[in-house]
Amino acid sequence: MILSIVRRTVPVLAALALAGCSESSTGPSETLNLGFEDVTNGRPDGWGYVGGAGYSLFSDTEVVHGGEHSLRLQYLGNDTFGTSGRALPVEAARGKTVRYSGWIRTASVAVTDGAQNPWAGLWMRVDGATTTLAIDNMHDQGPSGTTDWQRFEIVLDVPQEATAIYIGTLLAGSGRAWFDDLEIHIDGQPYR
Repeated sequence: MILSIVRRTVPVLAALALAGCSESSTGPSETLNLGFEDVTNGRPDGWGYVGGAGYSLFSDTEVVHGGEHSLRLQYLGNDTFGTSGRALPVEAARGKTVRYSGWIRTASVAVTDGAQNPWAGLWMRVDGATTTLAIDNMHDQGPSGTTDWQRFEIVLDVPQEATAIYIGTLLAGSGRAWFDDLEIHIDGQPYR
């Protein structure tokens, strides 16, 4: 029971920190960079990192699903999880259903002292004025160990009172995880 709560809570806390992350905002004319092709200083543009010094975020050019770049989260030691994320324009999704999908590959994702249930995953959170309205972080379906590219998706309904939507990637445990070719669909229509 306690492990289940921790498994859900840790990435949620990381996601909450993204609300103040300037790297995560998306203006009306900015791309969401869902394929991670736009890179500055070795990191995908628009994707902020939240987590301790025990993980790092990279743009990878050697392990990709499509295009020339993927996002890689890598365990460096002594932390529970690492996560990246960005905001979505909430105005486009209020009162609608958002499907967030993408491809994940893992290498040696395993138990650490801080992460007894290791996994890599996508996450999406919908906020209201004072509370989280919906969240999914794949805690019950994310891959661990060493896996080839697999497609995963999260589907959340966005209430009319939503004030913010965040998406991201996470790694809890040791090893490395790659993310690529993410997609957003709002009421079944592709959103870029």
